[in-house]
Amino acid sequence: MVRPVPALALDFLRRVEGCRLDAYVDAGGVWTSGFGHTGHDVAKGHHYSQGQAEAWLGQDADIAAARLADMVKAEVLDALSEHQYAALISFVFNLGAAPGWTIWRVLNAGDLDQVPVQLLRFDKVRQPDGCLKTFAGLAHRRTAEVTLWRTADVAVAAAIASPAGSSAISSGHTRRSDTPPTPMPAASGQASSASVTLATAVAAAPVAVLHLQGGAQEVSNALAPYADKSEVVQRTVAALACLCAALAVLAVGLQWLHHRRLRGS
Repeated sequence: MVRPVPALALDFLRRVEGCRLDAYVDAGGVWTSGFGHTGHDVAKGHHYSQGQAEAWLGQDADIAAARLADMVKAEVLDALSEHQYAALISFVFNLGAAPGWTIWRVLNAGDLDQVPVQLLRFDKVRQPDGCLKTFAGLAHRRTAEVTLWRTADVAVAAAIASPAGSSAISSGHTRRSDTPPTPMPAASGQASSASVTLATAVAAAPVAVLHLQGGAQEVSNALAPYADKSEVVQRTVAALACLCAALAVLAVGLQWLHHRRLRGS
């Protein structure tokens, strides 16, 4: 029996996929609507309801869960936390599930520490000339899934998938594309794990800044009416913004130092 798709996974997919109710042609020339849904039920010129988009999302997520269940042993999937399971559903929802991928062997072996390393490998699409090209949208999506694998904070993870000025690649398109994994570097598992942690922390730093700024923003709003009357208040508001940015950078640096000590021990 396939493990049901958790609400947390659907919430994440809504955030990272975005929703378009008018049928549109995706990057692969296929008619798409809703949350990256494709198929004979999407037609040119049609406008679909939010309810229809939600129904398609549920169906497509169930398909992803079934494909995942074909690749990974039931006892392994059942032992995962909801957010770990949700990260894998998002991965399959976005790319599909080819039998030969190493990530399935890693999961079935119970080597969960290596799952983030495997997820981050899928950031390229093969071009018509056979060359692999890294797509920023896929790189952001993988980093978001690694973050979701490590935390149940859907909002933080999803924000990484769609940074300012970027646009996601339709999952309907990527599922039909050849998205082979990047070859593994000749490095120790511990070093790879540390690199993944650092990469995730760096990608998440802008989101951390936003969260840190949340508390400072309340103080800033309270002081705003007086800012034009006091130079001291203006300097205080500016100092708060700088402090938030410095704390985020410090957090990334501490993680890097921690893993460097682990590698040296």
